[in-house]
Amino acid sequence: MKKLKRTRHRSKLQRLVVKEPLIVQRKSKNIDGKEAQYSVIERYENMITIKEVSSSTEKMAIADCILRNLPEWFGIESSLREYVELASESPFFAAYHDSNPVGFVAIRVHNPISAEIFVMGIHKENHRQGIGRKLIEHCINYSIDKKIEYLSVKTLDESREDESYRQTRLFYQSVGFKPLEVLPTLWGEENPCLLMIMYLSNKQSVENPINLELNNIDG
Repeated sequence: MKKLKRTRHRSKLQRLVVKEPLIVQRKSKNIDGKEAQYSVIERYENMITIKEVSSSTEKMAIADCILRNLPEWFGIESSLREYVELASESPFFAAYHDSNPVGFVAIRVHNPISAEIFVMGIHKENHRQGIGRKLIEHCINYSIDKKIEYLSVKTLDESREDESYRQTRLFYQSVGFKPLEVLPTLWGEENPCLLMIMYLSNKQSVENPINLELNNIDG
């Protein structure tokens, strides 16, 4: 997968969302002899607002800015532009701290019973702060409200070694997706695709459908 050199140039779309992300540090303390994770993460999660975005221009600005911050996943320019274009035409949720977008997810509804998380990104400095899980919650609730039964996502299969995508697979597994099938040529033989799926018919639309227990795998 070709990686692009990063430059200081900002596109017109990126200049619409130029604020720097808020960085939250993890800390730990000893409780009854056990090392327990704690920090301002829980308070930070409460400061994050998830909003559905309807403006195509705003969708493109957010997606373009966030994805260019993630060259390990979105280093191919043609693919990045395609994701941004399709995101502008799709149901789209963005995570904001104040007015600053720090992450987003876009959904493609394939038919009355199935939908796909086809692109998702969290600003790199905001990983492992619960934002990805909150976005997935909104995707689940959106799908359930639309009576969709199956929610899917595609990512790179483990047969190609890549640490960034290994973490991606672990994240999706942690929120309830299960591996269904490897599509070895969908993205070319050098990028085997793993299709993961979540069955929604036994879920209800609630504020926190995912167990938000803090761990080392988070989006």
